[in-house]
Amino acid sequence: EIIGLRLERPNREQPRQRTPTLSEVQEIWTGSFNLGPLWGPLVRLCILTGQRSRTDVLALRWSWVDPDRMRYEVPDPKNRSAHIVSLSRQALHELEGLRKTATIPNCDFVFSTTGTSPYSGVTKAKSRLDAVINGERKLRGLDDMEHWVLHDFRRSQATSLVEAGFDEGVVDRIQNHKATSSRPFIVSAVYNKAHRLDARSKALQAWADMVTGQRAMLFL
Repeated sequence: EIIGLRLERPNREQPRQRTPTLSEVQEIWTGSFNLGPLWGPLVRLCILTGQRSRTDVLALRWSWVDPDRMRYEVPDPKNRSAHIVSLSRQALHELEGLRKTATIPNCDFVFSTTGTSPYSGVTKAKSRLDAVINGERKLRGLDDMEHWVLHDFRRSQATSLVEAGFDEGVVDRIQNHKATSSRPFIVSAVYNKAHRLDARSKALQAWADMVTGQRAMLFL
């Protein structure tokens, strides 16, 4: 069972109102280190990449990953258009850690305890993370964090990058949004897979630096 993630029709996303602030994302990031070597990296890669949690992160396969080029390619994402995801230094570090701690030989799934399918039990892991975050908040005299789901990181990423000055078209390509309402968008979608990869890489590195509190060098 995967919390907050539903099978949706291609090219349509259910509207959501929740956009965790950058400080909330940082709280979630910090709390994820209490989830251990299985669930912590999953949460952190959902944050760092801003990709769809079920199809593009939880289902991630080692055969998709090109560490030398610092990216991976989702061959059949939700909108059916193959999608390149740039990897920040922090995201690559998470994958390197997962590779070192992998316990199932010859398993192509990055996140698997069976060798034949991705993790299950995300709901329980999310509940554990909520308990960690809200327990820490209670010690500081703060209210519990408003309910959030993994999918909300996409909105947080997009909002922060646009506010930092990154082009909305670059952000759309990072998140593999595919418009179909007009001929210009249809034409541009044909080139969406590889277009502006350098700009996308810089934006994702900047986002990773924001989340981890590192000083980002922005070249817009």
